[in-house]
Amino acid sequence: MLEILRVSLQDRRRMPPDSTLPLAHWSLFRCQLRWAYERLLSTEPRKRMPYISSPVAAWLIRSGSITLRFESGEERFGPGTWVFPKEAEGVQEFSQEGVQILSLRFQAEWSYGTPIFDRSRTVTIAAEAVPQLTESAVNLVRFVRDHFPGQLTSLKLEGGFDDYLRLQPLFMQWIAVYRSALTAYGVRANTVESLDDKIRLALQIIETQPLSVPLRETALARAAGCSVSQLNKLFGKQTGSTPAALWNRRKLSAAQSQLLNSRESVKAIAYHLGFSAPEHFTHWFRKHSELSPLGFRRLHQSGEELPL
Repeated sequence: MLEILRVSLQDRRRMPPDSTLPLAHWSLFRCQLRWAYERLLSTEPRKRMPYISSPVAAWLIRSGSITLRFESGEERFGPGTWVFPKEAEGVQEFSQEGVQILSLRFQAEWSYGTPIFDRSRTVTIAAEAVPQLTESAVNLVRFVRDHFPGQLTSLKLEGGFDDYLRLQPLFMQWIAVYRSALTAYGVRANTVESLDDKIRLALQIIETQPLSVPLRETALARAAGCSVSQLNKLFGKQTGSTPAALWNRRKLSAAQSQLLNSRESVKAIAYHLGFSAPEHFTHWFRKHSELSPLGFRRLHQSGEELPL
């Protein structure tokens, strides 16, 4: 049975109001644009290619069609459709005449790794029903095309600080419209509102404590007003993780970013992240990523691009 939710203008539901929380709680949201482009994709020389589910994909199909094949079945999408594919490995195929597509890839999740929307099934929305979604995406694509030439499908956009600052309002406008559209059509949202206050406080500490300072679970539990065992139990129930795992996830993300976006040595990065010796950093990095720091840097600087 296909796991796909098709929504049209008639399906639209009233958007529930946001809960009012301290703004610091919303800062637990993490988002980053990875690419944005619009172009004609030919079927040659690759008629079939892997569909990679991360980062999150959003496609506006202008002409032609795309077929995704998963173990659970086949999903086909035609022109005039916004597609938000589910999180699953599969294969993608283009129609014989090719596909004109606007493609966005982005990160949109809470700091503990949960995406803002459930991705267990594909969601499609008729483009005519959400004109603001298309308008904001076109503005974003135009900016990326003009300010990041030659990087349209690069997962590592590079530019100056001014470019970054000018990109953010356009990207956040897209995220706001994306969130409003999917919420209005009844797609289940994952929100920080449902977290226990103790968890939210602990997450804020995990997110803001300098990475060079070790995370002590006893101090974290004390700050949250509970015992270590109670804190771990709450974390497991509400985030599916532990404080230590989330701390390592944040540290790994920072390490990967520095390896890709700086020319600093592995030794310097290790010291920045609080490791007493480069070999300790290498052992830790390999444990959490299955690659050495240098291996990760070489692999991801190969310049390979993803198709959609």
